[in-house]
Amino acid sequence: MPKNTRPDLILYNAKVVTLNPKQPIAELVSIKNGKIVHVGSSEILQELRFPNIRSINCHGHTLIPGFIDAHMHVFGYSSSLVSIDCSPKNIDSISQIKIAIQKKLSGNKSQDSWIRGTGYNEFYLKERRHPNRWDLDDIAPNHPVKLNHRSGHACVLNSAALREINITKDTPDPSNGIIDRNWDTGEPTGLLFEMESHIEKLIPKMSKAEMLDGIALANKNLISNGITSIQDATISNDLENWSRFKNIRNDGLFFPRIRMMIGALNITDFNNRKLRFGSVNGDVPLGHAKIIMTQTTGTLQPSMEELQDIMQLANQSKFPLAIHAIETISIEEAIRTINSYPNNKESFRHRVEHCFEPTPSLISKIKALNIVVVTQPSFIYYNGERYLKEISPHKQTFLYPLKSLIRSGILVASGSDAPVAPINPIIGLYSAVTRRTENGATLGQSEAVSPFEALKIYTKNGAYAAMEEEIKGSIQPGKLADLVLLDDNPITLPIENLKDIQVLMTIINGEVVFEK
Repeated sequence: MPKNTRPDLILYNAKVVTLNPKQPIAELVSIKNGKIVHVGSSEILQELRFPNIRSINCHGHTLIPGFIDAHMHVFGYSSSLVSIDCSPKNIDSISQIKIAIQKKLSGNKSQDSWIRGTGYNEFYLKERRHPNRWDLDDIAPNHPVKLNHRSGHACVLNSAALREINITKDTPDPSNGIIDRNWDTGEPTGLLFEMESHIEKLIPKMSKAEMLDGIALANKNLISNGITSIQDATISNDLENWSRFKNIRNDGLFFPRIRMMIGALNITDFNNRKLRFGSVNGDVPLGHAKIIMTQTTGTLQPSMEELQDIMQLANQSKFPLAIHAIETISIEEAIRTINSYPNNKESFRHRVEHCFEPTPSLISKIKALNIVVVTQPSFIYYNGERYLKEISPHKQTFLYPLKSLIRSGILVASGSDAPVAPINPIIGLYSAVTRRTENGATLGQSEAVSPFEALKIYTKNGAYAAMEEEIKGSIQPGKLADLVLLDDNPITLPIENLKDIQVLMTIINGEVVFEK
């Protein structure tokens, strides 16, 4: 064998699930210069072995393409990891939130520093309501406090924080957000909807040390869960965030590959610099233009005029659209928006993010326009109890209809939406296949998909959603050597055991970055 074809790394004695239909299974994968060079039988192992070549015996475990999180928020997630954890697994009442804030305050003497908490969900609190400014004032009358809701679309500020950003009784609601107010006095309660981007511009950023700690934890969590690529869907993504992503990659702080969507309102800045979809900063390419379609204020936002402006700029800069649309009305408007996009829709590969409750007629329209759906099966597991209690049985049949979408020929990919939900893709696989909630109830069993389809949603389809299917998403020669070794095979394992699968090893660019 010529020297220049000698591999750097050989993985053998594996059950390789390639997701390549021309060679669906194999036993051995060899890697050179960060790319896969050979996929085949372990019989040729002796032909590939040379001095100083690392060989890994996989002991019959299952090797799959690296998991791709097609929708998450890296800096929001890293920030959550160094904030007070108010998620349901850690907090079950407003009283416990107060105790957690008190502990944080005990080590924080400066009244200028903000106390941050993330992940609270009023449905799982004993009080069954949002905290308010007065709850937080009881424990932190002087320190500004900000608690983020699990959804990422609401937050609660105490009185000190409201003063810091100058929200008073006389402050009008922003065009696309709501300041919750006391019915009798009109005073803000501290609960704010769809105002995160506005607030973050006004409050101090986390210290560099805190952010570095958060990035380190995020990196560790992602690679230990087998995630080798992420697509960041943060609506505020701008040129500054693009540089931040480049820096954490260049400095070796963040191992998973990153593709960054841009916030729709920031398209002009990218356009002025003649940047396009796929333009690269360091090794971070630009992705879709992100739009949030919401009914928070009672009317659809953004307005039709705003949408037309966004589409004109996106079309000029050759950015396909990724539209956040949850409810049926929002999904319908997202479809209408994509249908009016000037350029060829199939080649641009537009996306609808979340797509929580598409009706059969909307599914047909999505298919007709070749729209990719990027959704969150793990929400069935983490939020299913709430869905079963608060959503009518009729509407439950339309929630995350994975089988109907796939059967219609629509390509479905998935992301965690972290920090909204945990990043673990194994739980996503389990949710897609079993439709079971965390407490064991089932939600829309008829929409369950096969383990093979679920695996594609979290790997191959994620690459397609980002227009990266030529370089990642399956195990075949020429593609990037981003791989995950699992302790069991998700295709053949009894479905009730899927959520117990463990990641044994994660490989990115031919390098072992995590080993259990």
